Amino acid sequence: MIINYKNLNKLHPLYVTGFSVTSVVFCISSLNIFINKRFRIENLLHFSSSSLNKDNIKPVAIYPNSDTQKLEILKNNKNKAGIYRWVNLINGKTYIGSSNNLGVRLRNYYKISFLEIETKKNKSMIYNAVLKHGYSKFSLEILEYCDSKDLIKREQYFIDLLKPEYNILKKAFSSLGFKHSEETQKRMSDSQKRINRLGRNNPMFGKVRAEGAGNPSQRISVFNAVNNETHEYDSIKAAGLALGIIPSVITRYVKNNQKKPYKGKYIFQKI
Repeated sequence: MIINYKNLNKLHPLYVTGFSVTSVVFCISSLNIFINKRFRIENLLHFSSSSLNKDNIKPVAIYPNSDTQKLEILKNNKNKAGIYRWVNLINGKTYIGSSNNLGVRLRNYYKISFLEIETKKNKSMIYNAVLKHGYSKFSLEILEYCDSKDLIKREQYFIDLLKPEYNILKKAFSSLGFKHSEETQKRMSDSQKRINRLGRNNPMFGKVRAEGAGNPSQRISVFNAVNNETHEYDSIKAAGLALGIIPSVITRYVKNNQKKPYKGKYIFQKI
């Protein structure tokens, strides 16, 4: 309901007698604000109840406005592991994710530069939606807190049950269904070509190594702590080329058995 202020002079004298035009405008403006807020709250209640009534799921926390409640969200979820869900208050579309530190994970959503970079690189639907509609058009729900060891299982449970539209990946902590950006695809392609040159086209291909000669390729898995994706590579060199990281840095990370994500993003492990 939006009232055209230009038509105020056409109102019946009975309604304006004893009131200044300024008072009437203020009252009507307040009414519009109330209606808009009520509409947003009704949207939140509609989208939350319609999609969470399955198995009587009740989030442990709901933040109706992720814009004005930013500090509360980050403070309440610091160092907590769990499953979260973004709800678009305009169209009801959702995204489900998880993290062993929700405070850190959710903080990334509030970094515009991060969202823009990741949207270009990985075509993220949820990042793109947040940039398009703004934080005030999204509510955030913490579906549950859980142990880190149960994150994959619990996230998959909610993905299967609630079928979030913004999730490109339908498997928790998986790259199944994920499409690399053209830049990453090129890096992986170049990496594979180098492997081929070092392999089948190498003069030593097919020949038995002398005992102790050379270093065999080390298969490696790379976990991206930012988007919860894991990829496997045939060698450290292949991983380095695909990710734009010097291989010796990865080798040192693995050798020292480091646990802290490299540059706050990558965790490397031998396979």
